[in-house]
Amino acid sequence: MLNAQDMVVEQLPGLRRYAASLSRNSVRAEDLAQDTVERALTRLHQWQAGSDLRAWLFSIMHSQYVNFARRAVREQSRMAQDAIPVVAVSGNQEPSIELADLRWALDQLPENVKEIVCLVGLEGLTYEQVARTLGVPLGTVQSRLSRGRRRLHALLEGDYLRAAPARAPIPRCARSQP
Repeated sequence: MLNAQDMVVEQLPGLRRYAASLSRNSVRAEDLAQDTVERALTRLHQWQAGSDLRAWLFSIMHSQYVNFARRAVREQSRMAQDAIPVVAVSGNQEPSIELADLRWALDQLPENVKEIVCLVGLEGLTYEQVARTLGVPLGTVQSRLSRGRRRLHALLEGDYLRAAPARAPIPRCARSQP
């Protein structure tokens, strides 16, 4: 029988995948995963045994990511973008191209939709777990996931018109002005 600390460490591969999908930078992703595990281990007393440990960890990671993003916006003028070296791959590159296309398409999604698509599609969380993790209603998870899947499919099929985000209607007061 694993103790709670071992159960947290056991979730590290999934945390790394989700961190990579959020941050899009391998160094930041690893930092985010490690920060999440560190925070979880120091706050293990707050986790209720028997509850969903994985969802609790993803909630911590989500909070860590949001905090990081807010700090980055405040410090944007001082931060330089990290350059990720591109490594050439010989032989069959089709899977790499498909993965690059998927990454590109995911980057086109709004952040709140991308999180849900990654948690459900990549990590296999249930809609209820995602709703608890992100603190949103179940219906919001379902509608964002549906919109995200439709948009991803359209982008990957090259149907950019169908993939374009819906435009907000023009307010009446703006329409009546000359």
